[in-house]
Amino acid sequence: MDATKTRNFALIGHAADGKTPLGEAVLHQAGATPKPGDVTQGTSVLNTLPEERDGHFHTITSHIFSFDAGDHHLTLVDTPGDPNFQADGRIALQALDTAVVVVHAVDGAKVGTHKMLAAADGLAALGFVTQTDHERADFDAAVASLAAGTERRVVPIGMPIGEGPEHAGTIDLVAQRATIDGADVDIPSELAEEAEARRLELVEAVAESDDELLEKYLEEGELGAEEVARGLVSAVRAGRLLPVIAGSGLRGTGVAQLVLALVELAPSPADRGPWPATALEGGGDVEVSPEASAPLS
Repeated sequence: MDATKTRNFALIGHAADGKTPLGEAVLHQAGATPKPGDVTQGTSVLNTLPEERDGHFHTITSHIFSFDAGDHHLTLVDTPGDPNFQADGRIALQALDTAVVVVHAVDGAKVGTHKMLAAADGLAALGFVTQTDHERADFDAAVASLAAGTERRVVPIGMPIGEGPEHAGTIDLVAQRATIDGADVDIPSELAEEAEARRLELVEAVAESDDELLEKYLEEGELGAEEVARGLVSAVRAGRLLPVIAGSGLRGTGVAQLVLALVELAPSPADRGPWPATALEGGGDVEVSPEASAPLS
């Protein structure tokens, strides 16, 4: 296995905010499952314990699922959101490279959301505002609630096309393309102005995360697509920027953009470098190399 082609990440957040349905949608989007598992129907491939299928539908321990996305190999860890079991997720984060913070589009970020994001300090992080198809969904309010609890710069890289019952798809602000009913299309004309304004906000956030890019942006008033992409990768992996995607785990909207962001923005084990670990016997530190030929730890 080529370490540069691997990604590992945890879904973190508060209880009942939609982490497991989003995980099921990610697995289906990548072709790992023939159809999304349903926690309410007992068909989830992530919630497998009897206690998680007895009608409460809460994840009580971390569940792991590895899958392929194109030529990359990804490992997903679905962590508990219930405060009684969040410690299990905090332990899992110690061995991972990226956290995907799941935020409910109606209720926004909660105490459990901020606690788990704090536990992911030192890791790259992406955000996903889910259930934008829910009545009373408010994408901007959800993003603001996430930003209020972190020192990272929180900025959308996606936006919903309609909210609540009118939710029809999403817009990728980096690629400047829309996805409606699973089809890649031009951005609807009635949303073009809003999408451009949000793209400019993203470009500004990327520029402000890098002195060289900021200097060019102030001089020229714009950054090229390659510069934005490069700056976004650097800022995310350094933990300065937390890009947020919009969508719905239950409907699968925004999920393709999330998988793409994990491949393009999240660090590989090789990017993070050797991992220092304390030896179980004899004391001292042992450096764990992210190489396929290195001993299993």
